[in-house]
Amino acid sequence: MTTILTGGCLCGRTRFRLRTDSLEAAYCHCTMCRRATGCAAWLFLTLPASGLDWLTAPPSSFASSRIASRSFCPGCGSPMTFRLNGAATVDVSVGCLDTPGLVQPARHHGIESRPAGLAFHDGLPVQRSEDSAGLLEAWRQAYGPDAEPGPPWRPDRVNEG
Repeated sequence: MTTILTGGCLCGRTRFRLRTDSLEAAYCHCTMCRRATGCAAWLFLTLPASGLDWLTAPPSSFASSRIASRSFCPGCGSPMTFRLNGAATVDVSVGCLDTPGLVQPARHHGIESRPAGLAFHDGLPVQRSEDSAGLLEAWRQAYGPDAEPGPPWRPDRVNEG
């Protein structure tokens, strides 16, 4: 059964409608999602990209790596979506939905980057980023055969001139 949901950013400048057959969402704990959202874990709903319609001007976009882009409201900065380059699906931020309670978390992804002390006792399945075959393949094609998913910059070199 197709469900129609609406949502938008904090300031109301960017609004969307989506059509989805699944209300199962996932948490992502990876370093990139944590930094992009400013949250310890990002809860997102994956749906066919054709199921997302912008009701206002579309959000701004940022290539967060060589393999994906993220969208955000240009007015307030609310993170809205994540999409692998060329993917038929898009991940939408559950926090931007008008009715986020309709969505049910179903798994945890990127747990290798979960902040110490942050525990989820919900019994949901967990997955490391490198255990996602599609993500790992795309990452290695973009960054080299030995690369592991994660920030394309090295945190230990951030303060170097």
